[in-house]
Amino acid sequence: MKSLSSDLPDQYFISNFQNGEREAFKELFHRYKIKIYNLALKILKNREEAEEISQEVFIKAFSSLNKFQGRSEFSTWIYRIAYNLCQDKIKIIRRVNQFHDSDIDQKEILKLESNSNPEKILQLKEICIKCVDFSENFVPYNQRVVLTLKDAYGLPNKQIANILGCNVGTVKARLARARVKVKEFLMDTCEFINPQTTCKYLKEYKRKSLR
Repeated sequence: MKSLSSDLPDQYFISNFQNGEREAFKELFHRYKIKIYNLALKILKNREEAEEISQEVFIKAFSSLNKFQGRSEFSTWIYRIAYNLCQDKIKIIRRVNQFHDSDIDQKEILKLESNSNPEKILQLKEICIKCVDFSENFVPYNQRVVLTLKDAYGLPNKQIANILGCNVGTVKARLARARVKVKEFLMDTCEFINPQTTCKYLKEYKRKSLR
């Protein structure tokens, strides 16, 4: 059954928290814990580090929520905290080690198997997701973040700009470059897009289909 609290806006719980009801933070935590973890995982590509950053995000949000003045949406505010902490983490990793849902239309890919049964279509969709997700490893960090916020979270460009502290034009440019890089990668590695290549995910799918 759907909880009544799920219909209430974030601001309701923020106001209660700021008025001394600390339990109100639990609802905000439950609303955003998976989103924050997934964002951190997309950026850091490491489950343990994503879990660690997620905890830090909510610790910082809890300690700073009394200062939240509602100048932006709560989601923008907490995503910005997550983004900044991920950036700090990446800087640490780089110092220690010294050392990237695209706009590829799945319908266009899946039309190649339009006569397949529902189970095969589902398997092919999973292949598409794996291919695109893997391709994002070859997209530069700042472009990958924009791609994640736009395609995985469905955020408008203006909100993404507020989260990253840049202008909308920069968001659009990074998004366009990221999508070009994903397309280029898939052209070289995805058998759906380019029949002359061999996709390991599709190869595995075909192997299972022959059983």
